[in-house]
Amino acid sequence: MYDIKESWDFLKIKYLDGEGWDWLDRYVVEINRVDGYKSGIVSLVYDASVKYKLRVDYEDPSKILFDDGYKCVTFLPDQGNWCVNAIYNQDDKIVEWYFDILKRKGIDPSNRYFYYDLYLDVVVDPDYHARIIDGHELQDALDAGIITLDDFHMAYEVSKEIVNQVVKDQWFMKDFLSGFLPN
Repeated sequence: MYDIKESWDFLKIKYLDGEGWDWLDRYVVEINRVDGYKSGIVSLVYDASVKYKLRVDYEDPSKILFDDGYKCVTFLPDQGNWCVNAIYNQDDKIVEWYFDILKRKGIDPSNRYFYYDLYLDVVVDPDYHARIIDGHELQDALDAGIITLDDFHMAYEVSKEIVNQVVKDQWFMKDFLSGFLPN
């Protein structure tokens, strides 16, 4: 883990405590360290009520990504330049796994876990169909000088690793992540 760097403020910074999730009205968050098969930080956002339903328009514009009673398990592994958000509905059924590709991760001065989002993402539906999205955002960041060519290539390499290795580990995707849901 690293200290936060103010000089990286031009990258999207995300926190594991739900800050910045503008659609949330109220929620409970628990953050814990896990060690073992996969080691890292796990954040659980639950007992949520929303200001508005969060919708996504990948292929189905009516898809609801987050609504009242939904839960999100976020796993930030010690190893790797990625973070996964597993979104579950009111019945604890997976809605989507959403992987952010990371430039860097760390703990800020107030002991909050964060990461710098490197724009490129991998979205996985409940049938384990994975797709890489937001390549245009990554290209725009490169063109604007926000990221380096090495960052650009690393983001695509990590996204391929997620699709070819992490997503295929169905025990991790299904059992490990859902094991953090509240009873």
